[in-house]
This record gives sequence, structure tokens and C-alpha cells, in this order.
Amino acid sequence: MQSPYYAFLITLTSHFPFDDVNKYGDFDTGDFEDTLVGNYIKAIHYTDEQLGMFLDELDKEGILKNSVVILYGDHHAIPKDKQLQLFKYLNKSSHSDVEREKLQKVPMFIHFPDESIKGVSSVYAGQMDIYSTVCNLFDLPEKEMLGKDLFNAENQSVIFRNASFINKNYYYSFQDDAYYDINAGNKITKNDILKAEKENVLNQLEYSDYILKHNLIKKLDSYENK
Repeated sequence: MQSPYYAFLITLTSHFPFDDVNKYGDFDTGDFEDTLVGNYIKAIHYTDEQLGMFLDELDKEGILKNSVVILYGDHHAIPKDKQLQLFKYLNKSSHSDVEREKLQKVPMFIHFPDESIKGVSSVYAGQMDIYSTVCNLFDLPEKEMLGKDLFNAENQSVIFRNASFINKNYYYSFQDDAYYDINAGNKITKNDILKAEKENVLNQLEYSDYILKHNLIKKLDSYENK
């Protein structure tokens, strides 16, 4: 393909239900052998190895020195009915709903040519924030969007499709209509700030649905260009 180009690849070997472990190679998972978590570890080990080979080939072909590569997961791996295995693997004494939500993190790595930009950023974010972040890194004009630039994120709230949300201080479970203190792990009484955050979350989801249902992206672009 002629440069510049955009390529999107999906990995499937590391996807649930992780039940074809014979193809993942020989990897000892100790006490977790023949469990879902053990099979998941084998799958991720295989995926990690293949991604390393992929990046090595990009490097050999001279592509890596002129490319930005972004790797990310788009959802959690271990289902709720197997969460006790996950807690055991991570030596977690607390098995609360809040603790489970805190474990629903997925990785995102951004590799720049010659590692010209590097470091670790601990920000509460979601997949929809990737586009805004990339626009900033490439100095591209940002069109109308609901995501945020992770390097300049004042609001670190992450909205889930079911209207739950989480940030560095609180977690709200829409299913239980309950608020939790992220650091203490206990249920708390809602206040005006949390009420306003919940209302904002519902508005954001409504905006998103409206844009998709009525195919409004082009109209948003036309308003921006006026």
C-alpha cells in the first residue's frame, strides 16, 4: 500500500472461550492447568509471542521506523461466573463487585518510531478515547466526537453501554442503582455531584445513539466546516 496508510488487524486466538489450548504451545500454568484462567494465560502467551514476531517483521521490512503501532484490548477476558479463579490468581482477598470492576482493565500500547515518545500514563479511559488521542499525537483536526485526548484528560470518567460509569473516585452500577467509593470499596450515598455525573452519562449515551440511528456524522462535519 502507498504511504501514508491505515491498517486494522484483529487477533482472535486470545479470545474467549480459550478451549483449543493444544494450538497455543507448551506453557506451564501451574495450579491453574485445565482451568479457564490457565487456558487464558496460554492464549495470551501465544498471542504475545506472535505479536513479537509481527513487530520484528515490521522492523526488518523498515515499516516500524515510519509507523505508529497501537495495540489494545476492547473488552475483559474472564467472565463473571469464573471470577473466583481470577481473584485466586491475583491473590485478591476481596471478592466484591467493586473489586471485580477494578479488574476489568484492558491494555493499550502506543509504539512510536525509535521510541521517540515513551512512558506510562495512568488514566481512566475507554476505547472511544483512542481517536481523540491519536488526533492530538498527529496534530490532526478533531471533528465532533465524544471521546477525550488521554494526554489532556480533565474528565476521567468511563461510560459503559449499560449506563454504569467509573472514574478515579467512584463507580456507579446502573443495574443495582448503587454508588461505590473506588478507594474504600464501600457503597456510598449519592450526592449532587454523583447525580449530575449520572445525568451526564445518560445524555452522552443518548447523543451517541441519536448520531448512530440517524447517521448524523456527515451533518456534524458540515456544521463544523461552516
